[in-house]
Amino acid sequence: MSATPPEPRSGPKTARARYMAARQQQTLSYVWPQALPVVGRLEELRAAIEAHQVVIIAGETGSGKSTQLPKLCLQMGRGIRGMIAHTQPMPHVHSLVTL
Repeated sequence: MSATPPEPRSGPKTARARYMAARQQQTLSYVWPQALPVVGRLEELRAAIEAHQVVIIAGETGSGKSTQLPKLCLQMGRGIRGMIAHTQPMPHVHSLVTL
């Protein structure tokens, strides 16, 4: 009687490992619109993101914060093991209405 090797497990751990490997293999290209003010400070932003767990960035509307920062994070290798998220203030949340 010969023993057959067990079938490989296909549980969440191996599925996660396959997912991570696929994300690491993705090749993305990045276009940096030079007209956006945030693009001129990418190296400064990169250094801040590398040095700190939380980075607060303030800038004018239309400066490229919401569109360019996620690309920068992806280029830095962030988002492979999780998600890249950013939040924006919601002025109406801070309002109190009395009836």
